[in-house]
Amino acid sequence: MVSWSRAFKAAILTLLYWIAWGIIGGLIIGGGFFTVMGCVQVSPMGIPIIDWGRAVGGIILIIIGYIIIILGFYASFYKVLTEIIVDEIKTGFPATTTTPQPAMPPIQPKPPEIELICPVCGAKNPQQATYCIKCGMRLK
Repeated sequence: MVSWSRAFKAAILTLLYWIAWGIIGGLIIGGGFFTVMGCVQVSPMGIPIIDWGRAVGGIILIIIGYIIIILGFYASFYKVLTEIIVDEIKTGFPATTTTPQPAMPPIQPKPPEIELICPVCGAKNPQQATYCIKCGMRLK
């Protein structure tokens, strides 16, 4: 969870970005207004003459300035938000994650083989033997 101090730092950073984008967009908008204001001239006979090229250029500058301000506001918000999310993910999980290995079943000791002792000669015979391997006497 994001701490309050981190949230306020992010809000201040976002506000500073917004101010920067507002200044950049405002300068472009101001240039557009000055261009539009200078496009009207008065003829010696008192008739206003409009320079439509300058008027359209000024309006385009004003629109571009507003677009820069709006996109700058959104870009600043998403930039700071993304940085917070990435920081939270980095601190919330271990730096190196490994895929968990499946648990190995515990190694069971091999049961001891039961040997059959020949009642006649006393020789040790395998469990599955039917006859003694030394004297041949039937074991089972």
